Parts: sequence; structure tokens; C-alpha cells
Amino acid sequence: MSWVHLVALTCVLSLPSTLLAAELPWADLLKVLQDEQSESVRNMSKQDRVILQAQILLNMHQHGRAMKLLANQSGSPLVTMLKVEADHQRRIAAVRRAGGSLREVHMDFPAGYKAAMDEVDARLNTFINSPQVQPVATKNLFTAFASPDDPSEITEPAIQAPSLQGGEDAQLSPAVRSAVQTALETWYTAWSNRDLDTYFSAYADDFDVSDRFQSISAWKKYKTWAITKHAFIAVRVKNITMNAISSDTLRVQFLQYYRSDTLNTDALKTLVFRQTPNGWKIIHESISG
Repeated sequence: MSWVHLVALTCVLSLPSTLLAAELPWADLLKVLQDEQSESVRNMSKQDRVILQAQILLNMHQHGRAMKLLANQSGSPLVTMLKVEADHQRRIAAVRRAGGSLREVHMDFPAGYKAAMDEVDARLNTFINSPQVQPVATKNLFTAFASPDDPSEITEPAIQAPSLQGGEDAQLSPAVRSAVQTALETWYTAWSNRDLDTYFSAYADDFDVSDRFQSISAWKKYKTWAITKHAFIAVRVKNITMNAISSDTLRVQFLQYYRSDTLNTDALKTLVFRQTPNGWKIIHESISG
């Protein structure tokens, strides 16, 4: 552990662990797992190390390497679901190479997919937050994705992480970051659970429904249909970036991974939150990719 790493760790102790997990030097963490020099790593079973390595490789969009790593593993639902996610990334890459749209990627996700992937993320966060790993985890904190060790492993460019002029707003207080992070998690968790009341409560009464809808009531009617028509929905977000627009308004950008029984998309998402008497609420959203 270098003093540089320790200073970096001290500077970001106030950030939520979910933010740390979203923006990490994945290649360095992969090396920690492979070298087995950390006590946290040595205390893991071989399969647990493989699971974390595979998830890191998938975060780097290196699905080929992840599949090779998982090939000889079996008997764990986490391994099974990681193989499903690796196959999904493979299909996305194939569609992109053919010049197609992400909407052409259709895949049936098995029951338990979201719960398994959430468990993998939880294990990865525990590993990242272990004392021996934290200095490595906080190096280059705002680097979205590490470059692949072997560029030939990625035949199609991965979705680029959000890039805002001026970068992450260093002036945002830990309290504001935490409150908006909680609002964001409540929003996508409600979406995943198809909990309409909680989902709609994440939006402000004057939410910008765009020209597609005549009123917020019409928008809610459409969203109710769009959400309830699915047998399941799983939404995950990574690479969260926050920037203040004004004293009570914040722009949040992230990579959104949406899975359902009929549609699977990965895209850049922007939400604009405004502070209200009832907490931080969404007043605008847009998507690209």
C-alpha cells in the first residue's frame, strides 16, 4: 500500500460505498484477486474468487474472458447467472458488429437472475471495502472502466461511461450525495419490483413528460402499462456521476442495465433531481445508447 493510495482513501471516506463500487479501476482489482496477496483473497474459496473475477471482467465488458473463467465452474446459481450475463454481453457485441440496434437483443432471463446478480454485486462490494483492498479500490476513483488487458478480447467498443464537462462536482456535500443516491436506488428498485406507487412517487408533480404525452396523467397511464406487461423487470445502474445545476437541482448520469422477459437494453441515462419538501424528486429524464 503506497502513501498515495492511503491519502486517496482518506479523501473519499465520506462517499457512499455504492458510489465507490460504481467507479473503480477494475484491472487493478482483478490483479489483487489473481495475485492472492491480500488476506481477504486468501480467505476465499476458489469458486468465490472466480465469481468475483468474472463479475469484474463483465464490468469491463470482457465477456469472452469471463466465459473462459467460468467454463469449468458449476454447482452455484451465481456461476449460472454470471454465464447468462456473459452470454447476453456476447449477443449485444454480435448485434453491434452487424450494425444493429440494442433493441434487437432479445433474451429470456431465468428466474432468480436479478437476485443472483445483486448477490454478486454485494460480495464484490464487501471485497472492495475490505481494509486490504480499499487503497487499491480508491486509486483513480473517477475512472469509469479500466482498459482491457488484452484489447483483442473486446471486438466491439463498450458503452462509454457518462462524461460531463468539468467532471464530477467536487463541491457536492456527502449529505447531498447520500440523499440523491438513496432517491436513485428507491427509483430503480421500485421499477425492478414493479411497485408503481413507489416508482411514481420518485417523480415530481411537474415532471417533464416531453412532447410524447399531453399530461403527466397520460404518461403515468403509459408507464403503468409498460411496467405491468412484463413478467419480470431487473434494473441495475453503474458509473454514477453527479453534477449540481443549481443550489436545489442536480444532474445524475449513469449506465443503466435493463432486463425484462421481452426487452434487454444497456444505455446511458440522465436524471435531473430537484430538492422538494418531500425529498429529492425527478423532474426530467433522458436516455441514449
